[in-house]
Amino acid sequence: MQRQITSVSLTSGASLPIAYDYFHAPFNVSLFCAVSGTVNYTVQHTGDDIFNTLPANCTWYSHDNTDLVNATTNQNDNFAFPVTASRIFLNSGNGTVTLTAIQAGSPGGLT
Repeated sequence: MQRQITSVSLTSGASLPIAYDYFHAPFNVSLFCAVSGTVNYTVQHTGDDIFNTLPANCTWYSHDNTDLVNATTNQNDNFAFPVTASRIFLNSGNGTVTLTAIQAGSPGGLT
């Protein structure tokens, strides 16, 4: 069994992106956001190639679940559709947000 668990923490601006294997089949990523202090954050995703484009030049979309847009508390959700990467963006506050992502599925669609 393969596990991919990645965490990024953030105290200001945009975090480093978490890259996913979008060839996993099925593509499933669980997202867990843990807040410390007072913050306002948004979970974002992209379909751009973050390995050949600077993350600052990628097009980032807010998560479809509005609970993860301008969020101020611990939240969790998922991606049930392929994305190449996600990140957290700290809109405001004096705290920390940690995004933990767990990707499931068979690499490259293999079973």
